Amino acid sequence: MSSSSSTPRRRSSERRPSMKPSKNVVWLSWLIVALALVAAVIGLFYQDGGSAFSFTTLRGQIVQIYGQGLYRYDGPITAVGFRAADAVTLVLAIPLLVASIVLYRRGRLQGGLLLVGMLAYFLYNYGSMAFGAAYNSLFLVYVALFSASLFGLVLSLTSFDLQGLPAHFSKDLPRRGMGLFLVVSGGALRSATC
Repeated sequence: MSSSSSTPRRRSSERRPSMKPSKNVVWLSWLIVALALVAAVIGLFYQDGGSAFSFTTLRGQIVQIYGQGLYRYDGPITAVGFRAADAVTLVLAIPLLVASIVLYRRGRLQGGLLLVGMLAYFLYNYGSMAFGAAYNSLFLVYVALFSASLFGLVLSLTSFDLQGLPAHFSKDLPRRGMGLFLVVSGGALRSATC
């Protein structure tokens, strides 16, 4: 008798739950949905009729300033990047976060993993806004989103049962291919920033 037949694999219905949903994570996630919706809509659609202008810095450099909308005090490339991030947040990230919250509340492992990924996205995105955007009227919203995402991410990561988690993944999962992809991606990013 082989060792694999002596320990039969559990059916998916018999597996230990690998995640215990947290009400605090759900609450923080819904708060993120509401605040991100406000921030993305205002960032994308608010217009004040301004226009681009040049500005001389304290060091005597002349820089271009976007001059319009919420990101009027940022450079043109930065402001367009923030507006693009608002569009992605509005069209993709918020709907995916809502779907992940629903699945997470049902105790689905896929929902929990998706929720962790979405909270990491919001943490990165609104960390960039809070620390990278020129001060604007949504600064406190960015800080609230960054904070809620940080605490939600930490709490959601602690809701997983790490001992039971490997049972939910196939032994045929292409680990080498994914590992190679991550190493190549990391190397490409490293070489691009040097």
